[in-house]
Amino acid sequence: MSTVAGAAKTSPTTSLPTTSLTALITSLINSVGDDTFSTIDLTTLVSTFTSTLATPLHASTSAAQTRVAPSSSGTSATHYGPYASGSPDSGTCGNNWADDTYNRHFTVFRNNDGSLLVVEQFRNGTFVTPSTTQPSPPSPNPSNSSPGGCQNSATTQGTVNNGVTGNMHGYFVIPLPSGTTQTSFDPHCNGTAMTNAGCDTTTFINTHFTPACYSSPRVHCDYVLLPLCCWGPRPDHKRVEERVG
Repeated sequence: MSTVAGAAKTSPTTSLPTTSLTALITSLINSVGDDTFSTIDLTTLVSTFTSTLATPLHASTSAAQTRVAPSSSGTSATHYGPYASGSPDSGTCGNNWADDTYNRHFTVFRNNDGSLLVVEQFRNGTFVTPSTTQPSPPSPNPSNSSPGGCQNSATTQGTVNNGVTGNMHGYFVIPLPSGTTQTSFDPHCNGTAMTNAGCDTTTFINTHFTPACYSSPRVHCDYVLLPLCCWGPRPDHKRVEERVG
């Protein structure tokens, strides 16, 4: 079992029977759908999902900053966050079409064979157009090109008006490569500097795990496989849902 970190209160942790972590996460996603998976407490979901399995489920309650070793009989899930955050939102034309604001949540899944997988959730999100940040060099297409404006074309097929607002949520599934170890259990997003300032995916991964090799790729689609900087063919899985209004 392991500690639920990132909060100043006592929180539950969950341990489940050993299984392929990617297969487990796929099953969890399929059991509730993308929208719910983006916002649900994953330790609770894991506990519910595994409650009917033959192998007994191990659950406990731990103080937020106390590390408890994973159970030898299964897989542990540890929650970190929330971390107030935000980022520009990229589109298929190479532009940033909106700015997003959300809370980041990370759940670290650990198998008893040492394998690791991180799910990052983007909860309670909002977006507004236009983005105040554009890539360098800038896209040859208009900066207000719609997020899917170049999905089947080299030039933009639509634009987004200024002042459009809405809600968003989503998640990343990040399988960590073989040989990765968790070297920090600090509850902050930046486990080295012990701060939540400037929190992003790269900061959390690279300050909690060794070797540090995550580099957030630029993505343009709502549902894609993301190549990672030095993780060979291992992809991660992204789903982001955005609604106007």
